[in-house]
Amino acid sequence: MTDNSDTMSPFGEWPVVINGKSAIRPPQVKEEEKNHYCLRSTRERLVWTHLNRLKPCAVCNGTSIDNFDEFDNLVTDISNGVRRQECKSCWSTEDSGYKSYRQHGNELWNIVGTGNSHTEVIYDRNCDASCLYCNKKFSTTWEHEINNTKHALPKILKDNHFEEKVDFEKGKQTALKIIKDVAKDYTKYACIGVYGGEPTITLLKTNYIEELIEHFYENNEMWNRTIRYDINSNFNFTEEKCYQLIEKLTTILKKYPLVNFVLQPSMESIGKNFNFIRSGCDWDVVERNLDIFLRETNFEIEIKSKINNVTLQNLPNFFKLMNEKCKEFRPLSIQLDLITYPLIFNIGLLENNFKKYFDEVNYYFENNKPYLSNIDLIIYQVQSIMKTIDQYPLEIKQQQATDAFEFYDYIKKERNIDLLDINPELYYYFKMLKMSLN
Repeated sequence: MTDNSDTMSPFGEWPVVINGKSAIRPPQVKEEEKNHYCLRSTRERLVWTHLNRLKPCAVCNGTSIDNFDEFDNLVTDISNGVRRQECKSCWSTEDSGYKSYRQHGNELWNIVGTGNSHTEVIYDRNCDASCLYCNKKFSTTWEHEINNTKHALPKILKDNHFEEKVDFEKGKQTALKIIKDVAKDYTKYACIGVYGGEPTITLLKTNYIEELIEHFYENNEMWNRTIRYDINSNFNFTEEKCYQLIEKLTTILKKYPLVNFVLQPSMESIGKNFNFIRSGCDWDVVERNLDIFLRETNFEIEIKSKINNVTLQNLPNFFKLMNEKCKEFRPLSIQLDLITYPLIFNIGLLENNFKKYFDEVNYYFENNKPYLSNIDLIIYQVQSIMKTIDQYPLEIKQQQATDAFEFYDYIKKERNIDLLDINPELYYYFKMLKMSLN
């Protein structure tokens, strides 16, 4: 590959070398794709071993994990705008007048530099945390709590029925097949993401990382092609395991120096707010591990922030601290996403007054030097997400406030922590909505 950084464009063509022969690498987003019905379906491949599903996005039900023919048919139908039952979540959302996951994806995949390929692998749901907006489908800790609680379960936890159908071999083979296809298609910007559960629990005990990378380079024909390998984690591991992970990734890089490991800590708040939303995690431990990676490694750090109404008040302080860490250590990036389910956590339930927290973020960056590596994208995402506040009608807000009170009453009894102590503003806002229903 003979890329020239001066002439390369994320949307343009440029010369490359494939098996010693000159070729032209196509742009990451072709003109005819910019108005594609669902860009996610052409770019995202999710191998969810714990649910035995192969999916074109997180909300589509997908197919069985090894049914590639049916999966191809599903993607073709989605591309042609066919309303498949597997995609009910999106088209029912759109029919109700709200922005769907599909529409958010079309915006995301059109951002310059995003790429055109992402393979997500979940090997299992082993997890040491029980984040409030998560459920037992993705956390064994949640499952243990639900199965052993002495308190009545709230509505949103009763709806989490599923049958675990783990077949590690099928899941691994499906992931390897997809990686092979990406490797053989040099127009793809190769990207693998490993999620969970808490993936480091499994990754530190297995050679799963090496297997996918080795398979990619065995089938790759571009002589110095890179691959991005994302590891999404709660960063709630011991200091010993933190260094074990660093050593493991460093060892792999010695054999495959073109791999770009991207560590993705999950956080959108700090201190007691963080501990509340990400139950089972300890902010002091997480911050220590983040500092170790920033101070002692060169691995790219891309924080994944799930914007929700519980920790929104803490968002300005979170950004201030992350910007200060960039100044002290080195730049990191932050990717913002929006919690859409369970709906009780969605900021669309809030009234316009809550936009003040986004205004605080904007004010901070207008008056302080930004050290975050993707500040332009962050500002764009902040402004876009802020627009979703107050998008639901009163009757939906009232019903969700009722469900929220039921959920937080359970959390108070089971975990001995009260929303009123963490976020009194949200508590009284939900209380006002609930009272107006009567």
